[in-house]
Amino acid sequence: MSNIRNEKLAFLTSVLGLYKFSGHDNVEFYCPFCRHRKPKLGISIEYGYWNCWVCKSKGRSISGLLRKINCNSDQISRSKTYWTHSTNKKQTNRFTTISLPKEYRPLWVKWESPLFRKALKYLLSRNVTLRDIVKHSIGYCQDGRYDGMLIFPNYDETGQLTYFSGRTFHNHVECKFLTPAVSKKHLIGDDLLIDWQSNLVLVESKLDAIVVKRNVVPLYGKSISDGLKCKILENGITDIYICLDGDALDDIYKTAEFFVKNGIKIWKVALPENEDPSSLGHDETWKYIDSAEIITESQIFDFKFKQKLKGKNYAKVQMHEKLETVHKR
Repeated sequence: MSNIRNEKLAFLTSVLGLYKFSGHDNVEFYCPFCRHRKPKLGISIEYGYWNCWVCKSKGRSISGLLRKINCNSDQISRSKTYWTHSTNKKQTNRFTTISLPKEYRPLWVKWESPLFRKALKYLLSRNVTLRDIVKHSIGYCQDGRYDGMLIFPNYDETGQLTYFSGRTFHNHVECKFLTPAVSKKHLIGDDLLIDWQSNLVLVESKLDAIVVKRNVVPLYGKSISDGLKCKILENGITDIYICLDGDALDDIYKTAEFFVKNGIKIWKVALPENEDPSSLGHDETWKYIDSAEIITESQIFDFKFKQKLKGKNYAKVQMHEKLETVHKR
């Protein structure tokens, strides 16, 4: 733990009292507004966002929190030395400037090309409509690194391109997916299109998100970025539906732990094995979402316990194999 992180925690403790850790970057204090019996005021140590999971009091700066609880001017000034960056600075510094491939062609424009027709046919076969193509700025490439791939752009809340993913739609491409070499640590999928005051659905890919349609965030993988975690915490999201591919139930529990510790209800969407939203289609996927089951802390504990046992058994098998090898020698 860095010195500045220790200093931030010491300062918050001097003002708010005792705390408990609820994640790598988050701590929880007793809320000075609703005075709930448990520590429910979540604070991001790095960014200074704060949110109470009970009374819904929230803000984007520690200095604003201190003003609300009538701290003195010295304490407010000191808080600004620890949390000096503004949200706008944070947003602009998070991402490397990227642009779409120069070969990118929008699919809502008709091109005289067999590849254009194949790309369009593929999307329609995966339950993507022409309206979806326009809404999500889907394109394709006919040459270059992303030759024979669909291009799915991703934009932040200001409309700035932050990421894109490439996905093959015909056989001659060697790899199925290609993405730019940029960090996804602060990436928020479809930030521009999300209503951050409503429940969220989390899916793996952009294609899955397009098919699900309603307030859905693509993770571009199975893990949740730090940026998305902060966005969810600062907006006080109360319910999240995790809708990963049918063979990824273990990843659902790993993802759920962080949010359950922060007082957010997590719903497990159990898709059939080897199926995902883009293969099931919009209506069928929503049947599974509507029948989702809530994940409890005891279920997460049982999952972690089984994983631990599985790890120990694996270690025993490895040791047994080594001993057998030694005896044979």
